[in-house]
Amino acid sequence: MSIKLSGVPTRIGECTRAIVLAVVAACALSACDDKIEEGAKTPAATVLLGGDLHFAESYERTKSGRWKAGPRTMEGRYRDSFDGLLPLIASADLTIANLEGPLAPMQEGNPLAATRQYLHWSRPRETGEAIRNAGVDVVNLSNNHTMDQGEAGLTLTLDQLGRDGTSHFGAGINLDAARRPFLYTIERGGGPSTVLAVFPGFADSSPSADGFDPLAARDRAGLAPVDPEYLREEVARLRQQNPNIFVIAYPHWGRNYSWVYKDQVELGRRLIDAGADMVLGHHAHTIQEIEKYKGRWIVYGLGNFNFLAPGRYRQFTKVQPYSFVAQLRFEGKAGDPPRLRLFPLLSDNRETGFKPHLVNLADARRVISAVQAREGSNGLSGVFGETDLGAYFEPR
Repeated sequence: MSIKLSGVPTRIGECTRAIVLAVVAACALSACDDKIEEGAKTPAATVLLGGDLHFAESYERTKSGRWKAGPRTMEGRYRDSFDGLLPLIASADLTIANLEGPLAPMQEGNPLAATRQYLHWSRPRETGEAIRNAGVDVVNLSNNHTMDQGEAGLTLTLDQLGRDGTSHFGAGINLDAARRPFLYTIERGGGPSTVLAVFPGFADSSPSADGFDPLAARDRAGLAPVDPEYLREEVARLRQQNPNIFVIAYPHWGRNYSWVYKDQVELGRRLIDAGADMVLGHHAHTIQEIEKYKGRWIVYGLGNFNFLAPGRYRQFTKVQPYSFVAQLRFEGKAGDPPRLRLFPLLSDNRETGFKPHLVNLADARRVISAVQAREGSNGLSGVFGETDLGAYFEPR
């Protein structure tokens, strides 16, 4: 098996992990095409895509300095909070999450501080190390908090991720850099390769009254927008290079603690029409409807991955305090679609002690029943299962 990465370190296959470690070290500095020794078994490639990831430093204290609900130690915040997710992450060859905030402290003179109620910041070194040590390989930056500390905060974020060897996509020094998809290529035994292409995008449903535009432009740093026409053109170009490509649109969209809304549905279907094979959305901090559209799945809301804010589930009782981690298993020949499994997480930090975790089979059934009951979950059916990692639902 030959491994091609988009210039960043990652992990491929449990049964070849020892061999791959040396390859990964070489890949950390430049793109590579190293060969695994002849005769090594080719495993299925397993990819995880989670929702929002943030250690919620901005929620630690009130303006008066009083502690809010949350982890009271650095170990609790940056290490122990991942405890319930580590087995699932370790089972995957590649893990992607949406990093919901800059790797930057509060920036002096930030004009947004006078107009925004919530501005995310972080302890860059601790956050970067926590992401790396947990096994999260790639982070998406196209969301409503990456630019909270301005262009300076974005620059610090990109620098810190570079030092940590964590790949990123969804934001950059200009529009071309920001909207570039993340590509992941697996070649099997010298035969045709499978290419996973993950496209970022922020769909701002409520533009800010202060007029700040976080989206990148030709000559301005910022975020990738959701752009079906760009997706259509880029997918056509990529499929000319390799017809065995599987395209995921990974948009940040919708409203907080809400089920799906009409514009979101229309945009999700446009992304499928433009060439996406699957849509996995995030932003609402809760699960949303799941729809089968033209034979392809749209998971409108994955919810949270590891998001340490106290949460507002008690205020929004009509939504669910759960999230999904999407597991994709590329088991067949090149060009075959992967098997999708959705692992539900309990995301209410007041119940989990700020340690989100997978659920049992009975809870998984309740979670999916709530989604199936929604009018927007068109064509949703599938099977349940349970492994030593936790319970899952496999849409079919």
